[in-house]
Amino acid sequence: MRQGTRKSTWLSEIENFSEEALIYILSKKDDELIDLKSMVAVANNTTQIQKSREFKNSQKLSIPSFIEREIIHRALFQLEKDKKVTVKKLAKKLGFRTTKDFEITFEKYLLIKPSRYKELVKMRANHFYQKDLLHCHCSFL
Repeated sequence: MRQGTRKSTWLSEIENFSEEALIYILSKKDDELIDLKSMVAVANNTTQIQKSREFKNSQKLSIPSFIEREIIHRALFQLEKDKKVTVKKLAKKLGFRTTKDFEITFEKYLLIKPSRYKELVKMRANHFYQKDLLHCHCSFL
């Protein structure tokens, strides 16, 4: 009976770890995520490896992949929100050593370069703006 309790406590600790890891990762500033990804990638003690496996089982992504995906999510948000941000400034803000590293990571997830994505966002915004103008002109006719 006592071992069963120990096992269920251990399982709940692992489940709590996944949730706590998610909260911790999501609470990090943009430029801290790259360093966090590197730290997790070099973790090699048994407990860390075991917890990393449990995280991967619950989230369907490794911790470094989850962090990388979060970085790209934040990049998309910035590209949509701030039309004046350059790819170089965004790469630096997100903690990448070089713009090229950022471009490679971005393209890995979205199959498009960040500069091209930025152009498409701008084109889409112009299209909606023109559509709104057309609607305004038509309503006066």
